[in-house]
Amino acid sequence: MLDKYRITLEKKGLDSDHTYKAASRLGDMHELFSQLSDDNRWVLQQLWGEQFVRAMEQYGNDTGKQSSLFVDIDQDRQLVREIEALNYK
Repeated sequence: MLDKYRITLEKKGLDSDHTYKAASRLGDMHELFSQLSDDNRWVLQQLWGEQFVRAMEQYGNDTGKQSSLFVDIDQDRQLVREIEALNYK
């Protein structure tokens, strides 16, 4: 499965000498990120940027790992408000 992501990197223009290292390091970051709480993901997402988180999601898609990593804090807040409203009825 890692090979599929390496092929993706080569198609984007990364030379084949660096695809293994790039995929491997991104795999490490993906593992860390996927184990964090949403609050901690949010902090890193703000530091690293949406594009990096989306790149880790693509890695997850290509390798059969978790691919839903992006934290949409506004959507989360809306869900909390909806749940709270249901609890007060």
